[in-house]
Amino acid sequence: MSIMRFTSSIAAAILLFSAGIVVLKPLGSKAGTVDTFSLIVSGPDAKANIAALGSYDVSFDGGAAWIGKIKQESSAEPLLLYGNDRLAFKQSFLKNPNSYQNLYVVPHVTAPLGFSVPHSFPPPGVQATGFGFSKEGALEMDGENKFIACPSTNAANPHPGSYQIWWNGNGVPQGAGCLTDIQLVKAS
Repeated sequence: MSIMRFTSSIAAAILLFSAGIVVLKPLGSKAGTVDTFSLIVSGPDAKANIAALGSYDVSFDGGAAWIGKIKQESSAEPLLLYGNDRLAFKQSFLKNPNSYQNLYVVPHVTAPLGFSVPHSFPPPGVQATGFGFSKEGALEMDGENKFIACPSTNAANPHPGSYQIWWNGNGVPQGAGCLTDIQLVKAS
């Protein structure tokens, strides 16, 4: 049994390494452990709009990160991340088989946060490393907090009262009603 467990651990490590998946130990973790954490939204824009949002929790639905009333939809699940410099989303509630997806941004483009196809590399031309937290606890990419939250523009599935999390790489979309003064922080 112990030989099989040892072999399985080596096989899993080789598989993760060959797939380019690197899981880094978050700061403050015990050696050999990886913390899983969820995010909440904070900041003046979030606090001013809490009545409309209904929740500070960050959720995952339809391949995207969201805040707001989407949390009440049956297809939404908590956005559970793990890692440090590279973050991955661990699907655990609604998807079968359970999987992970790497979080990424397109550095000089304003667009929704991206998540890789399950169990795969992020697409070419994106940035999947450089995530960290400021002294104040806000999620950053290469030391910058350029996260914004914009209402859904999907006419087929509008998610009223919900805002999708975007990376502001090239200016806020004009007239879109985005919340720009937000921080994504670890939930306590």
